[in-house]
Amino acid sequence: MTCDDTVLSLGVYLVGALDAADREAVEAHLADCPTCQAELAELASLPSMLERLSIDDFPLEPLAAPEDLFDRVAAKARDEHLQQTRRTAHRYRRLTAVAAAVVVIAGASIGASVALNHHSRPANGFSATQGPVTMRVTLASQTTGTGLKVTVSGLPHDEHCTLIAVAKNGSRDVAGRWDVTYAGWGQETGSTKITQSQLSRLVLLGTTGQQLVTVNV
Repeated sequence: MTCDDTVLSLGVYLVGALDAADREAVEAHLADCPTCQAELAELASLPSMLERLSIDDFPLEPLAAPEDLFDRVAAKARDEHLQQTRRTAHRYRRLTAVAAAVVVIAGASIGASVALNHHSRPANGFSATQGPVTMRVTLASQTTGTGLKVTVSGLPHDEHCTLIAVAKNGSRDVAGRWDVTYAGWGQETGSTKITQSQLSRLVLLGTTGQQLVTVNV
């Protein structure tokens, strides 16, 4: 996979929408490419940005595109390609990938909302950023305890992570353990015996037990 292919996939990679084969190809490239690792770091806040999107941010009625839209966009793209430096063009492709990821997520949210008569909104999602580390958590009530889907970015390479669930009464429970990928990003599922109504916060610890980030729920 080339740098161009990787950059165009980073937005979708961060939101966990790549299939297994493409995800492995992206991570293999990131392992040996500092340039693409830097691009990924710049996009680390994308999951938390998408978390703030709601159905109210998007029109539900069909939008009619102007007849000359394609010609105008194509002409604009040709002009920018001739005038901009390689660095600017590279940044343009990165932003295009982010926009594509936003459209994918927003479209999925809109589809789900229409199916539920516009009453359903993304729920039980929480996120926090501490230094370079961003963690996003989605909660799901279970018969006993709470299910967790965790997305973390901005971590040091090969960090050994432990996720601690803390109840409102101060009791603690290990909700998951995993190793970070070469890209410093990971998506994991876990669970805690603490019920959702009694859950206070989730604390991510590093290899030496240092606190990396805390998400209040």
